[in-house]
Amino acid sequence: MNTLIIKGHVVADAKLFTTPGKMPLLRFSVASNTRFKNAAGETKDSLCFQEVAIWGNRATALAQYMHKSKPVLLKGRLQTESWNTQTGKRHVNMLVVDTDGLDFLDKAPSNPAPQASQPPQPPQAPLDPALEEMPDFPEGDLSPL
Repeated sequence: MNTLIIKGHVVADAKLFTTPGKMPLLRFSVASNTRFKNAAGETKDSLCFQEVAIWGNRATALAQYMHKSKPVLLKGRLQTESWNTQTGKRHVNMLVVDTDGLDFLDKAPSNPAPQASQPPQPPQAPLDPALEEMPDFPEGDLSPL
């Protein structure tokens, strides 16, 4: 089984391409951090970058959301791509493809619970008391857009 799960942040705005066969391709990098203690007991960080490729309609749909610093959790498979330059130099790149799932980690929970360390705050009053009440409009005065 070839399954990879990555939690990290988008390194730079994603780039949406169209292949010669008219297939949408979204490419971006994700940076993930691993914290560990070295032999001296010091806490160190190890940063790892993964290249991601998403194909088809999902690429088009996700392109508008994949911006620099966006926290994401994605699931896909690891694949190696290789190519030769015009000078004959061989390049090899590992990338995550065919993402089965992608979740944005910066979304707000639907029913956030109050923090245990902070007492619940009372609702704030409107800046202008006149904004608190909306006038009643007679039927027929409003038309749909």
